[in-house]
Amino acid sequence: MAQEALDLAKVLAFVEALAREAGEVVRETFYSREEVSVEFKDKATEEDDSSSVPTTTTVDLVTKTDKAVEVLIKSKLAEHSPSYLFLGEEEASSGDGYHLTDAPTWVVDPIDGTTNFVHKVPFLAISISLCINKWPVLGVVFNPITNELFRAAKGLGSFLNDQPIRVGKAKVLGQAVIGTNFGYNRSQEGMQFMINNVSSVLATKVRAIRMNGAAALEVCYSAAGRSNAFYEFGIHVWDIAAGVCIVEEAGGKVISPSGQPLDLMTRRVLCGSPEIVDQLTHIINDACPY
Repeated sequence: MAQEALDLAKVLAFVEALAREAGEVVRETFYSREEVSVEFKDKATEEDDSSSVPTTTTVDLVTKTDKAVEVLIKSKLAEHSPSYLFLGEEEASSGDGYHLTDAPTWVVDPIDGTTNFVHKVPFLAISISLCINKWPVLGVVFNPITNELFRAAKGLGSFLNDQPIRVGKAKVLGQAVIGTNFGYNRSQEGMQFMINNVSSVLATKVRAIRMNGAAALEVCYSAAGRSNAFYEFGIHVWDIAAGVCIVEEAGGKVISPSGQPLDLMTRRVLCGSPEIVDQLTHIINDACPY
């Protein structure tokens, strides 16, 4: 598909159908009585009882289903738009790094929330985004367990299933629910950084903090007003690219926690209702040690 002929509405419909197809694979495994086979993205194992504490230990999981879903999505996208690049979590994680260029690029997380998936917690999502000039022009985030599909394309608005969504109306932190996650870093310095930020946010008397373990969905929750903002450090572009488009089209703001414009490759994000996001930039420490 030539870029100049890009019809975002048609492409979005195709991606939505693809996400639902992939969701059948995820749903079947989720409800299977068989134990999910787990691998680790680092070299640690569950049997490792070393007294030293690795940076991530055994918390960053991958399953055969992650890999199978990514293969399925990649093959379908290649048929649809063979000239576009592809950046998927599992493929990138098995290599020596990854890059996002200005070229049209599909950015895919086959299962965001793999730990939830392994432990049968129904908070997980398939995330598919198309980025052009290093920024998402459309995104689909689908939870196949709850059958909730968030979607957006530039200029076309944001939707949850067939209903339009907008960011929440809270203007002050005392009325706000804030989402975040502790991520995978288990260094002493990294853990203290995360704890200090949560403490700082709580000290503003926010209504609540929620940690649900799937950034792709949590970004979308901030777009739908289920939370008022979401921030996280240590995430990857495939965790947030689709959600970034959905938040923007829902009237939200997406930036770095420092208050600067967001670079999708810097592994951090702050998004949600503009007023709440702006207040959080004065509270969250952006000097992440990892």
